[in-house]
Amino acid sequence: MTCQPLGYFITFTTYGSWLHGDNRGSILKSETTKLLSENPALRAYEQSIQEHQTVVLDSEAREIIKQAILETCRFREWLLYAAHIRSTHIHLVLKANASPERVLIDLKAYATRSLRNNGYDQRRFWTRHGSTRYLNTTSQLNKSIHYIISEQGKPMSMYLNPGLTCQFPYKPEA
Repeated sequence: MTCQPLGYFITFTTYGSWLHGDNRGSILKSETTKLLSENPALRAYEQSIQEHQTVVLDSEAREIIKQAILETCRFREWLLYAAHIRSTHIHLVLKANASPERVLIDLKAYATRSLRNNGYDQRRFWTRHGSTRYLNTTSQLNKSIHYIISEQGKPMSMYLNPGLTCQFPYKPEA
């Protein structure tokens, strides 16, 4: 018997905003567990082969993406706990009746379609894949929501489910 997680913490980045060799580290496509450390030469190479400039989302694009995420979650009957759409990345905490990989693919596709329908014409908006974490405990769920709502710097385009019962800023139980 498999236990269903309480939710997923999903993050994906805009095209060109987090390259291999970046000081934040990265994972090679072929080696899913090997974290690459900072490598300025590799980063410069990655930047030189980009198909177009790095995508930085303006305030209008962030709102379009937020609405696309809300509509996708409603349509798929996924429970969105929180979302924060930043200039170069998106964080979400949600519960879904699908794998986190399927959720990631669907959200990126719907966001892309909405951006294109609103006049944004980049060839690619997103980097390949993203981060998909399982949240198995209430503490993990609450910490993840707190992180995306309260620890991302100046708030940009955010959504916090009005039905949440936990308090923010989140204070761990003693």
